Amino acid sequence: DKYVSEALDSNIALEQVLNQTNSHAKGPFSTLDELYLFVLEQARGDKLIIKKALGILACTAKHRPLTSKSLYDLLPAGSLDDGLSQIALESTLERLQSVIHIDVSAGGVVRVCLPSFLDFLNSKERAGIFWMDPSELNMEIYRRCMHLMDKGLKFNICKLESASVLNSEITDLQQKISSNIPASLQYSCIYWMDHLIDAKDACDVQEA
Repeated sequence: DKYVSEALDSNIALEQVLNQTNSHAKGPFSTLDELYLFVLEQARGDKLIIKKALGILACTAKHRPLTSKSLYDLLPAGSLDDGLSQIALESTLERLQSVIHIDVSAGGVVRVCLPSFLDFLNSKERAGIFWMDPSELNMEIYRRCMHLMDKGLKFNICKLESASVLNSEITDLQQKISSNIPASLQYSCIYWMDHLIDAKDACDVQEA
């Protein structure tokens, strides 16, 4: 819908979509897959960067929606070698708003428009060139989580006046957490184990 509505000529865009999804391919998701692949193929930008942006989104979205800055913090270290800077990631996500939604009202977190898009991204057969191995990517995210915690965690990180005060007695605790603990570090502390488990589960599925 967004792909069509934001096109220079919405009639031509709609005709392209209808022609793309009017094939005789078989399978329960064939029409939907053709639509997703068509939209991704039409997205401007480096296909490898699009693939990496979608990969990190697919692995984190089920846990918590994150901003482009937090997604960048969790990217595998080698991504910089492929030209995936924070600006490149932000630009790529902006161009993918036919299938994702950047929620400005929630601080710019990136949400997937439809759960079926996550199913599509996680299937090698369906996503094709846009698929990333979830076992490898989750393991890399796990390592990034450990790195962020190793570098970022410290005693009295929220700069509380006293350690003897109960959390319930600190009226601005959430504000202190937001101000002193980056969202990517908060995410790492909560979900590092999930990514380690997801890496193992995905590896077991592929070996079965």
